[in-house]
Amino acid sequence: MRTLTLCLMFLLALTGRAEDPVELQATLDNEPVTVTFAFNLGTTGQKADFGEGAPFFINSKVNWGSNLEFYGLDANNIGQTLFMPIEQQNETEGGTAADESNAIRFLFQPRFGYTFTPTKVSLKTTRFGTDNGLLDIAWENPDKTTVLLEQGVKPNRNNENPNVSELSYEVTGATPGEGTCGLLINLYHLQNGKQVGFSDIVIEGTLTGTEREVPVLASLTINGKEYTVEELFDDAYEAELELSKKSPMVTTTNPVIAKAEKGDIGEITYAGDATKCKVTIPMTYGDNSVSYVLNIVQKPDYTLTYIDTDKKAVLLEAVREKDETIGYFDYDYDKATCPEGYKVRGWFVKSAGGEKYTAETVVGSDIRLYAVATEIETANTNRKYVFDLTDQFFDPNDHEAFNALGAYYWHDGQHGWALANGDRIDLLVGPKATISLTLCRYGNADDIIITENGKQIGTLPGVSAKETDGEIVSFDYEGAGGTLTLTMNTSGEMYLHAVKIANTSETNYESLGGWYIVKPGDASSFLDVLDVVNGTNAAKDAERAFIFLPNGTYDLNETVKTAISGHNISIIGESMDGTVIRTAPDKSIEGLGSADMFYITGSGLYLQDLTLQNALDYYGALGAGQVGGRAAVMQDNGDRTIGKRVRMLSYQDTYYSANNVMQSYYEDCDIHGTVDFLCGGGDVRFVNSTIALEPRQLDGKGSRTITAHRGTAAVKFGYVFDRCQIVDLANGEGNWNLGRTWNFKPRTVYLNTTLDENAEKTLVESRWTQKGMNNTDPECFGEYNTMNAAGIDITPESNIIQSHGGDFETILTAEQAAEYSYDKMFPQAEKAWDPAALTLQLDAPADAKYANGEVTFSVADNGMQGCAIFKNGMIAGFSTDGSFKIDIDPAKDALTIRTANAMGGLGPEAQVDGTTAIQTVKADTGDDVIYTLQGVRVANPGKGLYIINGKKVIKQ
Repeated sequence: MRTLTLCLMFLLALTGRAEDPVELQATLDNEPVTVTFAFNLGTTGQKADFGEGAPFFINSKVNWGSNLEFYGLDANNIGQTLFMPIEQQNETEGGTAADESNAIRFLFQPRFGYTFTPTKVSLKTTRFGTDNGLLDIAWENPDKTTVLLEQGVKPNRNNENPNVSELSYEVTGATPGEGTCGLLINLYHLQNGKQVGFSDIVIEGTLTGTEREVPVLASLTINGKEYTVEELFDDAYEAELELSKKSPMVTTTNPVIAKAEKGDIGEITYAGDATKCKVTIPMTYGDNSVSYVLNIVQKPDYTLTYIDTDKKAVLLEAVREKDETIGYFDYDYDKATCPEGYKVRGWFVKSAGGEKYTAETVVGSDIRLYAVATEIETANTNRKYVFDLTDQFFDPNDHEAFNALGAYYWHDGQHGWALANGDRIDLLVGPKATISLTLCRYGNADDIIITENGKQIGTLPGVSAKETDGEIVSFDYEGAGGTLTLTMNTSGEMYLHAVKIANTSETNYESLGGWYIVKPGDASSFLDVLDVVNGTNAAKDAERAFIFLPNGTYDLNETVKTAISGHNISIIGESMDGTVIRTAPDKSIEGLGSADMFYITGSGLYLQDLTLQNALDYYGALGAGQVGGRAAVMQDNGDRTIGKRVRMLSYQDTYYSANNVMQSYYEDCDIHGTVDFLCGGGDVRFVNSTIALEPRQLDGKGSRTITAHRGTAAVKFGYVFDRCQIVDLANGEGNWNLGRTWNFKPRTVYLNTTLDENAEKTLVESRWTQKGMNNTDPECFGEYNTMNAAGIDITPESNIIQSHGGDFETILTAEQAAEYSYDKMFPQAEKAWDPAALTLQLDAPADAKYANGEVTFSVADNGMQGCAIFKNGMIAGFSTDGSFKIDIDPAKDALTIRTANAMGGLGPEAQVDGTTAIQTVKADTGDDVIYTLQGVRVANPGKGLYIINGKKVIKQ
């Protein structure tokens, strides 16, 4: 440092006057310097400290990409400045999502003539309130090339010990040069509402060179406002400035006022007209000259388009200049189309609701303002209202049945609302209602006190069970109806995810023989039953509740995250083809945790004979430039879920096993998707199921990935596919692979898999994604005895993939494959969970007969739960005791019977003796015209009752 110190002493002795040329320039030869961004204030505009090297640097700055929001100082006293993404950006198959939109740069510029060579970089970083968040860290040279230091870094979380990751890198291979350089960090795989913080960015290196005598502009004053050269020109000599049309354009008669930091300013020239002006500012210093060029233009106008509640009709178009606030709304949203019983709540950013525009909104582009109408909430007998407090834009003012008082505020998307002791929520309820609260596992709540007219009528816990975030607790109310008050009793800050009111004075379902029977095709009936059983089965040891859905489409419209929180619930459809539950959320809310159809937290869920469809517009989302079209059919945070003959229709992230230590089992299912459509953690077995690869793009092209597993130390098997079929529905246009790593210790194994003709041709050569997400290596990726459609073994003798930590063999020996057998995965000597036995289908009683207004049958000791009786194809009821009273005309009415196994799954249908209206066929139906009894035409009917060529027929 002696040479540098002597140079500094000389420079400090200079007069510093801009008009005085430097008589001696400091020459440096690999002199060490340190550049430090403390970055601990939580404010914009934080600069670097150059220490003794300050005279040799021009400036420093921190900038960030368009997908990142500056979030200020952390609240944990760690002393870091935070960034938060606008949208989550996930890794590509190459293992990163780094791009300009998620880049954070810590930049500085040496004085002209000097080059900086980095030798070491260190920094501190933390993830706040999330297990997500990855960093790529690189050095950026003056020529914009980079030196990658590390990819996929996952900083420590703020609640860990230690709660800060201290990273350090030796830098080699950098390209020195004049100009701006610095540290480049890309932040991705992080959801909106979560943050990553940084501090103590220390960059060590050396300076070499002799300062060149370059003129430097200090500032320009335009229409009375002074702009620094850094504001206008950054690191370049030509820039553009937008002026409001309300301000006069720069001309020779309305000139700029220029100030020099170093050198002399020549004659400034102006070229343009009333809407634009090119200002050229020549400067000299010693023997060197430069020209600054500022192109001044008028700010553009942007269009505000007001859209009616149908999401299509244009009500009005208006204009605002760029950077103006909206100021006022040109169309009164109260005049938008509104059905009776509804109310328009404002002008929204998205047609699905959520964030609203306000008069203070700054216009930076064309804007579409959507009028959104929602139901007027009342104290009624049968309506259900859900208040999602994890939604940043939930507005109590848009609700009549929810009124909050106190110091509450939205904390984040994970914790929901933060409330203080004494905060209140008033709820408007009917004479009979169930109040359900979704609790957070964090916080300091004691309990929540429920009062009516000032009198306490109950309490609920204020914090979720520690092992379950999002536990749902319920309170059943009966009374006069009106306002119930929830008062928070807490020793500190507490959190609340959601509140639900289910008014139940009137029911729109039947309860027969221990079963809840939903009205055919009635989504509200289904949701009401779910509310009931979520409450009755809140305890883990609750007796099993059975829900039956007749054939029909249960359209949830745009409803997402429908909770299945109760334990030991069976949801049984009449048939996989005929019983469809669907939702179609707006594509703008795509993502895990935001667009999921079902959100499961209960254990022991059993699903059979259902089609579950998340109809989010996947291709529309991709076409709109969104990160993806993630739309899970289910996010399963529960345990021991079983699916039998369940079709799952979506594209990206179709099935999400969110519980990392869960066990689950799926048999005879049909699961569709494009990317990571079987994703998550836990031990999950898929048996004799179809894995259907949908086209990645509308034209059929593009790569597909079936699985993205994340494992933990507790996971011994991961995803196991046993005798499954993989079919490619893209007609050979795109390719596909078996899976990729997500996180931790992923395991995925395919045993005795069959590929259809297309799938055999389009499987990528590596068979798996190499170098998957999060810098993670597979604990086990394997396949054994993979066959083509003809049953020929097409498994290669060896298949080695490259991952981050080396090479991995993916072909299993017979001995290795045996370790993933059913008996190994579900050993009966331990937890004694035998899901395959629970899915066994039972034949209908052979002695079922009708006489004298009664169906009778034998109750076998084979695990049967009872029998379902159908009259002319419609459910008539359930019986567990071997008899069922029903009046029919034996000559005209058809009675059939199906046996329910212990989980409620219905076996094959058989005719009840004593009725003669049905024919039985065993042969193929050929070209017959076949309908279900609900009028749905089918091409390949299974066993059951159908109308074939106009006659009721049982097909066996």
